[in-house]
Amino acid sequence: MPDPDRVQSSAQRRAVLAERLLLDLGEATSRREAAALVAQALQAIGGADAVHIVLQDPADPDAPGRVLATAGELDPDDEDVTTITIPASGLALTLSPPQVPPVSVARTLRALATVMERITKQERLLTEARTDPLTGLLNRRALDERLEAELARQARAGGTVSLLMLDIDHFKLVNDEFGHAHGDMVLRGVADAMREVARTGDVLGRIGGDEFALLVVDAGANGAAIAAERLVENMRQLGVTVSVGAATADGSEARTVPSLLQAADQALYAAKHAGRDRVASVGGEAVS
Repeated sequence: MPDPDRVQSSAQRRAVLAERLLLDLGEATSRREAAALVAQALQAIGGADAVHIVLQDPADPDAPGRVLATAGELDPDDEDVTTITIPASGLALTLSPPQVPPVSVARTLRALATVMERITKQERLLTEARTDPLTGLLNRRALDERLEAELARQARAGGTVSLLMLDIDHFKLVNDEFGHAHGDMVLRGVADAMREVARTGDVLGRIGGDEFALLVVDAGANGAAIAAERLVENMRQLGVTVSVGAATADGSEARTVPSLLQAADQALYAAKHAGRDRVASVGGEAVS
């Protein structure tokens, strides 16, 4: 016969552990972290063998869900399971065996939904703080941060970091002749045309006004020049022309964010001075 004191002590320990885990839930910074804490808490509360938490798209409940957390192994043939969902949040939790009272499971799942809503809002605010609202590209501050990170990576591991600065030729005339609404449409079109050129791992940003930047990683000066020429050609097809200045940090000299920006800006000035609608690189001639 089990010792009542030992059983009570075990239950108390589980309750304390579950309480700590749920307190940690409020500090979670990602959906997966929050879901893992809930899965651990449900095991601690009721000694469940397995907990499975899935996030589904509320707009398409029949689509496969994304697994957020698993604790233990669920037997697909086991009929002795409890599944509770919160349709509005897309959360579904499966528990086996169902030793935890359903009301406790539902309460815990609602707590997870609340935390995930908070995380989503934080991510949205962070995105808005780092993103240009008109084009969806990184803003100047976020672009500088990425450039600094890439230069630091280069200092550690080698490779190249190229910065292409792009300026729309005579953009003021576009606004004056067609209006700012049309000008905004042109800016969004330029951003989309830049996305067509960018590779996975490259970084796009809007520096301000009609000036943009493409950060090309590990392509060398030649690869950056090819990307710059593609930018010029894509903009011609869009119906506008651009001037592009290219600067590459290849490890031959120490580069900082300000120095690389200055070098690309000088190359951009050279492209404009040579007649616009062309590319110029640091130490090279402007080309059409």
